[in-house]
Amino acid sequence: MVCGDGGWLDVWPARKRVTVLGPKGRLDVDSALDFRERVKGLVESGVSQLVVDLGDVSFVDSTGLGAIIGGLRRTRQVGGDLRIARPREEVRMLLELTSLDRVLRPYESLEEALPGPGTGHQVEVWCDSNGDQLALVHDALARFWAEMESPPAEAWRMRFEVAVSEIAANIVEHAQAQVMHLRLAADAERVTAEFEDAGRSWAGAPEVELAPDELAERGRGLILARRAVDEVGYERDGTTNRWHLAKRL
Repeated sequence: MVCGDGGWLDVWPARKRVTVLGPKGRLDVDSALDFRERVKGLVESGVSQLVVDLGDVSFVDSTGLGAIIGGLRRTRQVGGDLRIARPREEVRMLLELTSLDRVLRPYESLEEALPGPGTGHQVEVWCDSNGDQLALVHDALARFWAEMESPPAEAWRMRFEVAVSEIAANIVEHAQAQVMHLRLAADAERVTAEFEDAGRSWAGAPEVELAPDELAERGRGLILARRAVDEVGYERDGTTNRWHLAKRL
């Protein structure tokens, strides 16, 4: 498979469940399709954690950048992630100009980009923000619990899942964003869920406390979320909505 004028480096396993992809030469309109197909094939073969080593890439245009972002989205849809390592200055500038450095952090070295054993347990999903895609949120939760060495008790997990599901459903219904990002993480003390979307703002959402009319059919989602976990936070950062959920172990 050819990428621009330089070809491809071999794909090789780096650490557990991590694959490094090393394109060479130009990543542009002529080679972006090859990159997309390579990432698609890896994900379909079961790879969910990718690091793209850009150290030997001499040029990236908007189409090449779009292919990398497409790879990020594809890996996150299966609960994985994509990171970039050793990008040249022009790539960093392109990320900054498009504000994509907020979702695609450039790592100085390949070693830094590889997830280490001390990073904690984490699963991410990036999906279209519509009702049909909510199943991906539930799949991410199932994968998250399955990969934990000592998952919490079923009743504990049920309360956390209720909170996550309610926030996801409210993002779909009220924010009306095109894309929703969820990151699930656990450490020795708690489990967290972080949502991001670029939809409509929801002023005052964390302060909603009172239940709706007893016979009302709607309006209880945020109340359920607040009572199911220990922390529920919301902020509007520019055009981005951010939700934070946490429950102590």
